[in-house]
Amino acid sequence: MLVGLGLSALVLGSDLGVGRAVAQDRTASWLESRGLDELLARHLEVALEEARGDQAARERIAGRLARAYARLLRGEDDEDVRAAIVTRSMRMIDIVPDDDAGELRVALVRNRYTRASQVLEDDRIGVAEPAAVTEALAELEEIARETGAVRARADEEARQAARGRGRGVEDRIERRLELAANAGLIEGWSRYYLGRATDDRGQYERAQLALGSVLQGDSPIPEVDEVSIDLQAADGFANAILANAMVTSAIDSPEVAARWFDRLEMAVTHESIRRAAPAWRLASLIDAGDFREAGERFEAMVESARTRGDDTIPLAWIRLAAVGGLRRFDRDPAAGRLAQSALAELAARGELGEVRSLAADFGLDALGDRGFVFGYVRGLDRNRLAVEARDAGDAEGAALGFAESVDLLRKAIAESDAVSFPDAVGAATMLIGWNLLELGRPAEAADAFEEAAGRMAGERRADAIWGAIVALDQIVSAGGAGI
Repeated sequence: MLVGLGLSALVLGSDLGVGRAVAQDRTASWLESRGLDELLARHLEVALEEARGDQAARERIAGRLARAYARLLRGEDDEDVRAAIVTRSMRMIDIVPDDDAGELRVALVRNRYTRASQVLEDDRIGVAEPAAVTEALAELEEIARETGAVRARADEEARQAARGRGRGVEDRIERRLELAANAGLIEGWSRYYLGRATDDRGQYERAQLALGSVLQGDSPIPEVDEVSIDLQAADGFANAILANAMVTSAIDSPEVAARWFDRLEMAVTHESIRRAAPAWRLASLIDAGDFREAGERFEAMVESARTRGDDTIPLAWIRLAAVGGLRRFDRDPAAGRLAQSALAELAARGELGEVRSLAADFGLDALGDRGFVFGYVRGLDRNRLAVEARDAGDAEGAALGFAESVDLLRKAIAESDAVSFPDAVGAATMLIGWNLLELGRPAEAADAFEEAAGRMAGERRADAIWGAIVALDQIVSAGGAGI
């Protein structure tokens, strides 16, 4: 009886092992079909541990797990989360079949690319250290070589598979072409950055060829009319169009690249790429030295945000315009005007730290010695010093500082070029109101807030109205004097 029970248990255990594998595959398929890649990865990690000693099962599970890791890395923006996924996935490289290892390797390379390219974008807006830039360029050089080799190998494997027959051939071809496209996108962007850093036309041309493998036109370097519109809904495809626009602007001209950028304005374009495209277009114009057009594009961004009544222009975009203009302000008057517009927008948002940082990096001459922006920045800075004096208990110094800030801001608003900076004028007027409240002059402050509210929209207008309410409350508390 005991022996019989033991044998039954052994047989049942064997059946359970097969049943468990089938159940695991069904569970994995269910999770994958619903896009639950994190849960799928956790499930497959457990299955991989349970398959110790069964090499065929481990390879099958590891291949599927590698593809799940690759999707997780592609879709994750948080650097810490990506780092954790990289750590989990590194052990897959040695046990994953070659077909699946390529996808995972490209996903891991993408993680390296993201870090390196961010350094170069930080350099574009003037916040990267030179040593970090040098290191990032070396990394991108290596990444371009690696992804170029993966792309070439995947293309060749797709051609070889196309000569075969039988089940799974179409799937294998599709996966090889997808791998080539993913590698080509990273290679294309990497070579764009290398070309930009070294002004190397050869890097730009190789970038175009790599991106051509993604865009799949009628020629290796396709024209815009050859490229699918429907596929722009996909993140990677739209990203390739954006990269090609940047390369085309660099290798030909912004005018030639305009058709690529115009394609990205279509509603069908993947939303994240469509929203980012105006900043990239601005960056391409600055790189090309077309500061007149860059200035017009930046003003259009500001006007659009003003019409919507919000502050949706990311701070990095404004700094892009400021740094781009400041780097050439002494050689091109249009660059100076772009810098002035961007600095005024920073000041209007109360980003005095950004303005002071840029003035320190590029010298006070970059702000000029007259005009609205120069006066506004001085008024902002005097207000900051007055607040510091007040907080330190220096009532006399604070009062002097608030009064000087009012005087500087009023002079700035009276400058002839102030009409070019309506948002900043509104913000300057509102700051006059807060200064006057500090000086115990609420009636004048209420007038300033009312004027500011008439110049502003959205949250800024709400802030001005709140200031007016505070001023009126102080007037009432003082017995109504001045109403």
